[in-house]
Amino acid sequence: MPAASNTMTNTVLITGAAGFIVSNVAKEYLSAAPEARVIVFDKYKGDDLAQEHLRPYADRVEHVFGDIRDKALMRDVVQTYRPQEVIHAAAITHQAQLERDDPSVFIDVNINGTVSLLEAVKADSGLRRFVYVSTGGVYGEPSERSPAGPQGEEGPFDPPELYAVSKYTSELLVRRYGKLFGFETLRVRFADVFGPMERATGARTTLSLPYGMMRAVLEGRTLKVSSSALDAKMDIISAEEIALAFTRLLLQPGLPHDVYNIASGQHLSIRDLLEAFRSVEPRFSYVETTTAEADVTADPSLTRGRYNAYDVSRMRDLGWQPRPLKEQLERYRDWVAHDPVNRCPATSPARS
Repeated sequence: MPAASNTMTNTVLITGAAGFIVSNVAKEYLSAAPEARVIVFDKYKGDDLAQEHLRPYADRVEHVFGDIRDKALMRDVVQTYRPQEVIHAAAITHQAQLERDDPSVFIDVNINGTVSLLEAVKADSGLRRFVYVSTGGVYGEPSERSPAGPQGEEGPFDPPELYAVSKYTSELLVRRYGKLFGFETLRVRFADVFGPMERATGARTTLSLPYGMMRAVLEGRTLKVSSSALDAKMDIISAEEIALAFTRLLLQPGLPHDVYNIASGQHLSIRDLLEAFRSVEPRFSYVETTTAEADVTADPSLTRGRYNAYDVSRMRDLGWQPRPLKEQLERYRDWVAHDPVNRCPATSPARS
């Protein structure tokens, strides 16, 4: 590990930054904070796409490869780079088969990995803030306690799968460590996300509906959507919009809350999403079909809990506003068009 430089005024350690969402956060933050340096920590060395993504800021980016569960390594990383802020996103996302085959891996990576990092930073007097990247999955399946209006940060909470369970557990651990050891903590929860840098990785196998729509265009095929799915609803947002919101949080010297939803705040039907994409990409087409034949299936009765629109009033109070959905989709289409093979590689069609 190289000796750390102290010429930059702000150093941010980002775990999982070779992946999807936080790679966009890293790029936007580097653009908005020219004095900042980012330490990218990831188990995977990343593909050419990951290297290309941050290349414009290569002089302010350092890469460290390793396992978040390695306590000695994490202590070494923290002591070497002395980050003022930590963004912890390294995790294994929900995979149904993996949950059945090896359920303990979600506990080991997502919870023990978080504790490993918390133990490394707890004695570092230079740490100002620890940001934990969580998920809207912590709001769980719809129940009688779920709000009919937009889902707020106050819950209720009923995480179903081990991924969401591990995320909520880690949220509580981060909050408690911050109180015990005197550093600020921030937790962020996302709704459904699409956009630049999305692709299948070792930690992520479930891809967004816009990814599936883009693949259909590239393959010259019509996307098959079950009739019932057309009326199903979601709150969906581009990773670019999340990066803008996230950067706004990072640049705030003080925040009135310690947890924020980042989402569109709108309940959009799959039909409306398909039509929005067709309006910006004329080559796209879809057809209604049976559930058995469909590429895209979804249950229209699921409208509350994690399937709800998310309350983003806390973010709006900070002056953040996402761009219109059509513009988000158009930007994603244009990003893919520059290198379709690598930016939207072939995979199984997305299922909601």
